[in-house]
Amino acid sequence: MAYDTLGMMRKSTDGNLTATASLPANPGLQIDGTPLGTAGLFIRVHVPQATGTTPTLDLRIQESADGTTWQTVVTFAQITAAGQYRRKYVSNRKYVRTDYTVAGTTPNFGAVQVGVETGSEYKG
Repeated sequence: MAYDTLGMMRKSTDGNLTATASLPANPGLQIDGTPLGTAGLFIRVHVPQATGTTPTLDLRIQESADGTTWQTVVTFAQITAAGQYRRKYVSNRKYVRTDYTVAGTTPNFGAVQVGVETGSEYKG
């Protein structure tokens, strides 16, 4: 699966995700505000590594109508290993962003990517 480059909330060029990494300063990915209904989208997280002693990544997807007041709408299970993680997301808000907490002793998850997954699932 690939990402839609316009649907990225965290890019590999944002650098390694460590305990000292900061959240992006931008207000988040702007979507058109059209209700996505039951179809929704899939948010995919690519974690290239998980080094350090007991590294943990708590990742949340937040949404906002105005880009100022945020609420958590999706919480991923705690990530402790490299891999691909995916959750369905349904919303009618204008903005969406990632919020995360990294913990452990010198944790480093590498250049984590978070974005809208392209393609769809066929249920025939």
